[in-house]
Formats: sequence, C-alpha cells, structure tokens
Amino acid sequence: EQEIHYLAYYDPLTQLPNRRLLVDRLQKALAESVRRSRCGAVLMLDLDNFKTLNETQGHERGDMLLRQVAQRLCGCVQGEDTVARHGGDEFVVVLEDLGQSLEGAAARAEEMGQKILAAMRHPFLLEGEPRHTTLSMGVT
Repeated sequence: EQEIHYLAYYDPLTQLPNRRLLVDRLQKALAESVRRSRCGAVLMLDLDNFKTLNETQGHERGDMLLRQVAQRLCGCVQGEDTVARHGGDEFVVVLEDLGQSLEGAAARAEEMGQKILAAMRHPFLLEGEPRHTTLSMGVT
C-alpha cells in the first residue's frame, strides 16, 4: 500500500513529487495564499538541450543529470517550498509565503531564480566527466 502511494505521488527517478502531487500542493498553496493574503510564486524550469544529451550519450547519463538537478534544486529552497518533477526534463518550484506585497514577492522570486541559475552554472559530474547545462525558466 505504501509503495502504491509512493508511486502515485512521487517520481521514482528523482524522489521528487510528481505532477499529481504538484497539482495538489499548488491548490493548497493557492488556497492558503488567498486565506492569509500572502503572495507566492511558481517557477517553471526546463533543461536546455536535454534531448540531445539523452539521445547521444544515453539514458543512463540523462538520468544522472536529472537526479543531480533535483538535488541542486532541493538545496536552493526552504523547507515549506515544493520542488517537483513535472515530467521529462521539466521541473517546478513552488514558493510559498513571499509576503503581502506583490513587489516584495516578485523580488524574492527573482532572488530564488538567480540562486537556482547560479547553482546550475557549476558543472555536473556524469560518470566522472564534467558536463555543463543551461536551463530556461519562467516565473509567475
């Protein structure tokens, strides 16, 4: 029963919440935001050129990269925030309780975006070889 629950709500590769759990957490975060008059943000992240890596160097290396990206993203956020794997090479970060001011929340979301970009600039080690990757990000 526990394994079925885990597989229903978590990505087995990265151990992050999957799309189903992400939707649930987004709904809860939105309801809490409205109830408490607080702002939040959603960051959509997509690894650039992931398909090329996956197809030319193999799915094993692609999986290694996805796991390392997940670890770095988790290292960037606070405990109440959510990092989820939306699917493929797409990740979502849900930032909660960024304050009451839209301007302040936007500034804090931008800071988090910059922190994530800085974390991704360092090379990833795939079977001992350094590999740089970039990502595209959208924030709302």
